[in-house]
Amino acid sequence: SKPKADRLQLLRTTRMDFEQIFMLYDDPRGIIDQALNPVGEPAMKATDDYGVVQKVWAITDPAKLSIVRREMADKVVLIADGHHRYETALNFRQEMEQTGKVPDDAALRFKSTAFVNITDPGLVILPTYRLLHGLENLNWKDIFERIDKWFESRPIKDEIGRAHV
Repeated sequence: SKPKADRLQLLRTTRMDFEQIFMLYDDPRGIIDQALNPVGEPAMKATDDYGVVQKVWAITDPAKLSIVRREMADKVVLIADGHHRYETALNFRQEMEQTGKVPDDAALRFKSTAFVNITDPGLVILPTYRLLHGLENLNWKDIFERIDKWFESRPIKDEIGRAHV
C-alpha cells in the first residue's frame, strides 16, 4: 500500500524512526503503572507550541524494570494505531539483514512504542481522522442502537450545525 511504501522510503533515506506505535495492554490492578511512576526531576522537559509541557523520566531501577518485565511477559498487546509503521519497521529490518550482518543491538531491531494501560480510568482515545461523513439515507437510530452496545457515542455538530455521530 502507498502509506507503507512512503514510510519504507522514509526509513531507507533517513535511517531514523520518526513515529511511535500506540499499543494497549490490560493491567486492571495498575501494577505496571505503579512501577513506572516517576520519581524526582525529569531527565528532559520541553514546552510545545501549544504550551503543553512534556516531561521524560529515565526508569533505571532494576527492581522496577523487573516488575514491568514480569507483568508484561504474558500480556496480549493490541496495536491501537501504527500497524503500517510496525510492518514497515519489520520490512526495513529484513531488508537490512539481507544486505549483511546487523548487530543484535542495532536501532533498527527496535521500534519506538507507547504502551498504554487500556484500563486506565483517564484513558481517552479520540477518532482524530476517522469520522463518518458523506453517508446518505442511513437509519441513524438503528446505527446508534448497534454502536451503543459496544461504544459510548454522542452526537456532535459540524460547522453548519447539522448533528452527526
